[in-house]
Parts: sequence; C-alpha cells; structure tokens
Amino acid sequence: MSMRSFRVVRAVWKREFAASAASAAPWIFLIIFLILAGFLSFIVSGIFTYGQADLTPFFGWLPWLFVFLVPALGMPFWSEERRTGTMELLLSFPCTIRELVWGKFLAGMSHLALALVLTAGVPLSAVYLGKPDIGTIFCGYAGAFLLGGVFLAAASFCSALTQSQTASFLLSLVICGLFMVIGAPDVLDWLSVYLPDSLVNLLASVAFLPHYQAFQRGFVDTGDLVYCLSGMVFFLYLAEIVLKFIASGTGNVFVSGAWSVPGVRREIGLLCLRVIPALYILLCVNLIGSAFSLKTDLSQDGAYSLSPEAKEFARSLKNNAEIRFYVSSSSPHLPAVFKRYAERVEWLLRSLCEASGGKLTLVVLDPEPDSGDEQAAGLEGITPISINTGDRVYLGLSVSCGSRTLSLPFLSLQQEKMLEYDVVRTVLNAVSAKRPKIGVMSAFKVLGDQLPTELTALDPSQVKAFDRAWYVISELGADYELVPLALDAGEIPADLAAVLIIHPVGIQPRALYALDQYLMRGGRMAVFLDPRSFYALLKIRSDYSMSEKITSSLDPLTSAWGVSCNPGMVAADLIYAHRRVLPERMITNPTALELSGEAFSRQTPVTALFNSVSMWFASPLTVTPVEGIRSETLLRTSANSQPVSMYVAERPELVIRNFRPGGKPLALGVHLTGDFPSAYPKGPPLVMPRGHKHLQRSGGKGEVYLFGDSDMLFNDLCVKMTPDAYGQKTPVRQNDNAALLQNIMEQLTESNRFLSRIRGRNPMSRPLTRYNALRAQAELNYKDRIQELEQELRSATLRMNRIRASLGASKGEIRLSPEQKQLIREYNAKTARVTRELKEVRKQLRADLNRLDTWLRLINLAAVPLAVAVIGLIWASLRFSRWRKRS
Repeated sequence: MSMRSFRVVRAVWKREFAASAASAAPWIFLIIFLILAGFLSFIVSGIFTYGQADLTPFFGWLPWLFVFLVPALGMPFWSEERRTGTMELLLSFPCTIRELVWGKFLAGMSHLALALVLTAGVPLSAVYLGKPDIGTIFCGYAGAFLLGGVFLAAASFCSALTQSQTASFLLSLVICGLFMVIGAPDVLDWLSVYLPDSLVNLLASVAFLPHYQAFQRGFVDTGDLVYCLSGMVFFLYLAEIVLKFIASGTGNVFVSGAWSVPGVRREIGLLCLRVIPALYILLCVNLIGSAFSLKTDLSQDGAYSLSPEAKEFARSLKNNAEIRFYVSSSSPHLPAVFKRYAERVEWLLRSLCEASGGKLTLVVLDPEPDSGDEQAAGLEGITPISINTGDRVYLGLSVSCGSRTLSLPFLSLQQEKMLEYDVVRTVLNAVSAKRPKIGVMSAFKVLGDQLPTELTALDPSQVKAFDRAWYVISELGADYELVPLALDAGEIPADLAAVLIIHPVGIQPRALYALDQYLMRGGRMAVFLDPRSFYALLKIRSDYSMSEKITSSLDPLTSAWGVSCNPGMVAADLIYAHRRVLPERMITNPTALELSGEAFSRQTPVTALFNSVSMWFASPLTVTPVEGIRSETLLRTSANSQPVSMYVAERPELVIRNFRPGGKPLALGVHLTGDFPSAYPKGPPLVMPRGHKHLQRSGGKGEVYLFGDSDMLFNDLCVKMTPDAYGQKTPVRQNDNAALLQNIMEQLTESNRFLSRIRGRNPMSRPLTRYNALRAQAELNYKDRIQELEQELRSATLRMNRIRASLGASKGEIRLSPEQKQLIREYNAKTARVTRELKEVRKQLRADLNRLDTWLRLINLAAVPLAVAVIGLIWASLRFSRWRKRS
C-alpha cells in the first residue's frame, strides 16, 4: 500500500469517525456496552466479592458482549450506504473500494478502542483496592481489542452482503456466535458424531475463544496474533470483493434468467476465484504461524515462561537426562484445549533443554493405539485419560537418568501455573543419586493408612482401601524419603536430615527426650502445634477418639527454647480475617486468618515471595530471649489483633463484639537457630541404657521452625479439587501453605535450592488489602456501640427476671406494687428502644461495609455511562447550534 493509499484511508477514517460521532448509534453502543460490562462484572460475577484483585471475570465476559454489540456497531457500514443510495456517490470518490473498506473498519475500531478505554474504572478499582497483575491486565485488553477487531471485520463483511441492517446484524451475530461456541468441548463431542474427525479438528482450530484465553493469562503467542490479524484481513477482503461484485452492476443474481447472462456468470466466477485462494492463504498463514510461533509471558511474575531460576538449574546439571513427552498429537480425539496446552508444554521443555547446554534432551512421542510408544508410556507410568467420546488420550512426560525413571502421569490444565515447578522437580529427583530422609511424627495419619474392608477380611487378595496421605505430605514424598516416627519413639535415627512434627497429641516422655537429644546432636526440626485442631473437630463425627486430639503441645522443649504457646488462646485479627460472602450478608471470622502482605517476613527465602497463607485457630507464640538462641518471626498478625479464648474461637460474632486490638502484631511462626539448651538439664527423665551420653547443649548446630497451627497443612486449607471439562479432578493450590512446608524442608535438608525460588514465583492469591482494611475499620467503629446496647439490654432483662422470680415465689394472689409496675413499663420501653436501636446500628454497619461496593458499582455502572451520555448530548447540541448558524 502506497503513501497515497495511507493518506486516503486516513481521510476516510476521519470522515467516518466524525460522521458516526454525529449519529446516535455509536453513543448508544458505548453506553450499552459500559452498562453491560459493569453489570456482568460487579453484579453477576461479583468481581471483588471473594477478596481477590483478579479481573478474570471481567475479561471473561468481554467476548460474549462483543458477540452481540460489535455486530450492531458494524451493521450500518455498507447496508446503510446501499439502502440510502449513497453507495454510488462513494464509488465516485478518488479512492478504491479497498481504501473505503479499511477506512470504515478503522473508524469502527476507534469506537471499539474508546469503549475499552472507558472500562478503565474496573482495573483502576482493582489497583486501588489491591495489587493486581498489571501485565495480565494490559494483555487482556490487547486480546479483547484484537478479538473485537475480528468480530468487526466479520460484521463489515455481513453488512456488504445486504441492504438491510437487521439482516446484516443477524447474519454477523450468527457467524460470531458460531465461532465462539465451536471450540467448546461439548459442542466438539456432539459434532464428532456427525462429522469426520479432520473437519472437527479444523473447526476447533478456528474457534475464537481458545486464542483469546491465552491473552487473559498474560501469555502472548504469535500464533494467536497471526490468527486475529489474518482473520481481520480475510473478512475485510471478503467485504471488498463483495462490494466489487456489487459495483460491477451485475444486479440481483437470484432474478429469473440472471445466470444465463454471460457477464453475470463471469463475475460470479471471478468472485469464486478470489474467495477460494483467500481461504487457502488464510489456512496456510495460520499453519505457518502456529508452527513457527514465538511466545512471550507478560504476566507480572512470569508464571507461564521459563524463569531465570529454571535456566540456572538447567546450566548446573552434572548428569545427562532424557525427557520423553507423550502426547496424542495425531489423535483426532485430543481436545483442542489440550492441543494448545501441549504446544506450550513442548515449548517450555525445549527452552529447558536449550538452557542445559546439551545435558537434557527432549523426545516427543505420539502413543498411538497398540503401538510401541503406547506400551512404553504404560511402562513408565504415563496414564491416559478418557474423554467424553470414550477415547483415551495421553498428555504426560517421563525423565530418565541412567536406570532411574520418574514420571508426571498426566499434565493437568488446572495445574498450569505449577508446570515449570513440576518439570524441574521431576528432573532434579531423576538426576539426584540419593534422596534425603525426613522423619514424620504426628497424632494424625498424615502419611495415609490402609483401611480394612469386609472384602479384604474375607479375601486377602482383594484390593485394599487406603486413607490417602495429606496433599502436602504426598508432595514431600515426591522429593524425600519419608520415615514414620512413633509418638513413643525412644530414639531418632541419626541418618534423618530433618524431622517434621505435626500436632503431636499424646507424645510420650521418651519421645520428647529423644527429640531433645536429636536437637542437641545438631538435628533440625519443623514443628506445627495447634491449640484447637480444625481437622480433629471435623473427624469427630466419624471417629470419636479425635475428641482427645484437639490440643497439642511440645513442653518442656518449647519452654527450653524460650517460646511459650498458651494452648487455651488463639489469635484473632480483623485485618486478615476470613470473610465469606452470602447472598444477604458477609460473615467475618477473625480467628480464621488469611495472611497476606506485611504478615510475611521478606528477609528470609522461606517466606520472601509469599502472597497468601491460611491459618485457622492459630496460637500466638511469645518468644523470650534465651542465651545462644537467635529468633526470627516468619508469620505475624497485624497490629489490629488480640489473643482470644479457644472456647469462643468458633463464635465470630462474639469475638468481634468483645474485640480489643492489642496494638502490636502477634507471632504465629518463628525460626530458631543457635546453641539450644537441653530441656532436661538434670539428665534423662527416665532410665536409659548403660553407656548413654546425655547432651546439655547443641553446640550451635540446632535449627527449629515452630508454628502455632497444624490445620494449615490439612487439605481443606491448602488445595481445592477442581474438575475440568472432562471430569478429571486435580488438586489446585489455593494459597502458599504447601509451599511454606516445602521451602522449610529444603532449607533444613539443604537440598533443592532452586525449587523454592521457582515455586515462590507463582502467586496463588492477590488479596484486596485496602478493601479488607476498610471493612475491619468499619466493624471496629460500630463494635463499641453494639456492645454497649447489648449490655444495657442484658441489665434490663436481669432486673426483669428478678421481679418475675419474686412474683413466682409468692403464694396466693399476685399483686404488683407501683414500683414494680413502673419497672415493668420501663423495661418494655427500654427493650423496644434498645432492640430498635440495635437494628439501626447493625443496619448502618452493613451499609458502611457495603458503601465501598456501592461506590464501585455506581462509578462503573452509572457514572461512566452517564458521563458518556452527557458528552454525547453536549456534542449534539454543539453540532446543532453550528448548523443553525450556517443555515
């Protein structure tokens, strides 16, 4: 395109944009788009309801809004010109049809860009309330703009086909809608029954939504860019050749005898000759774009690209290893979403191999049915999944180093953020000659256990049922050799790299002494105590013995370390309180803590990169300096916190009512190092074998991580079982709880130094810190008044109960004295007044809590659309006044 063409296109664009600004339709489009975007984000999805600065719901709704609104924006492009008869006037201008098509399209894209810019209130709200991923936000807007451009180009083509704007709108609505839903798994499964597999795969590859979803995550693939840009060019070219066909004067081809005219047949032949090569070129361009695509991760934490830590790990490898990636790439039944994910997995694996300098090699295998590759996949533990059609597909990998082979049986899409970590961990464990040993001591069956069943009692060959290991323990089992330790163990094996103690209820004195001497020998421990075990409370319903396992302690060891942990108290915090939104109200639980931001120590690699940790009914730790021991607080509450009795921990309304912030943070997790004194300065508390040597000091080699909560390691607080579209359930991490334990063990065992940095770069949570602080302040403002009114009501009720008791004790006829009658009247009046005032105060509290939500909704649902409407009216009045002056 020459410079002259650029100038002509710009002139057409300016003319069309100015002309459309004089029309009411674009203004109505902007207002409706803004109202619907705000309504779907704030009302339907409740974008900030769950306390996360996550704009996924907002960007998720944009394509569906475009399906209905972009056709309305593009329907008058050519239909209106043909209906009003100005088409011939346009063709008489000194410009080509291509320049006219592109000029009108750019004018429409300007309106679309303006509409997206005006939704900036949504991300700005997230920035004000928390710390969203800015890179993902910009990438999401870019993806929405490109997808809207494809829709607008399709609408331009439909507008060129007919003189009716209604027909143009409906046709473009059908085309855009079909391209949106065609990639859905259920639709593809239904189509596979009636269409050939090759055609189903082609339809899946041209669907709009899979290409847009990568932008939502902040991941830019040049294949997606090629798809959007080529789609725009293709539809605009179709609009151009249709308009050329109309400009040729062929007339209505559906009139009787029209096809017998040689000129008509020639023009139709030329039309087909132009469409077929264009379609072929479109397919070739997209195939080339997907085959030679470049990928860029724009997310703030780089969660979808190979990190510098992973590259450093690859360069540090001493042994050679082979990665075998099993993917059913040739299978027509592999869902399109899995195909795109497989491409990203292969890209990451190749990047890792390149960074290793030849130490890692990649082999991509396609395990077709009854092939040698399928047999190899089964031998290496790669498990296929069954999709809705009943077919089995593979998507897993194995790593071999010498005679050692480890595998990731299935790469779940739900675990995409953990992909790099899982791959690096598998490679690391495969090339490591020996795994460190960790001793695990707990009153719970954290390592899992076999459960006897009636069938196993009758027939020992029957498959046994298992009580699964806790998720965090199974994750540790992938990196370490776990050795169970009994609560009455008389000795801790010397070959253990570290000891993990979880809720040691019922620990015997001999085991306490064994742990003490293990620490004196330079041992290392991670201890998780609990004043009120949420896990035990849940299990009481099915196992009454759990009622004896509510509270744990490790005295006298903790006292010797200078740490006091009152088992009767738990930490309450209104800033980090767990908040659950119900249809009519929000429940705030100050003893169920969702730690974030300033709650973590940023000076240690264990917690430096954390975003969120959940701790329920955690005991505050008080550290008293002990000579030789250095302490560091890892987790803490805010200053707006206090210890509360364990017996009211499950009554959040009572905790809030009597809340008195202490003004200083409470320690919830500490790291102790140095020269530990023995908890038994007078010698062993029990008879020991002859020749036993009692140690009084650790000699500066001991190390302990101590936390006031064990529930933080339980599955319910760590992960959520998330099913995909094909019924496969995968545990997805909800916070950094599991990462905390893994980081601690890596520090204690001095192994896997790369993993903690790779794992910590993947944020699990982006809390709305300002939002939570404002809610906590509102609750505190009304707490005192509510407590005062309730105390007044209780006092009046107590006096009334005394009068009733005295009347009940009297015999014979009951007569009230004037004073008693007056007291009863005063009581009734006070009860009515206090009850009414309590309702008003609580109503005002709810109003204050919801005020921020209300303002956000007003700004995004009303203020911005209203401002657009006012600007439109002012613009219209200015144009009208100019017209009157000229006339």
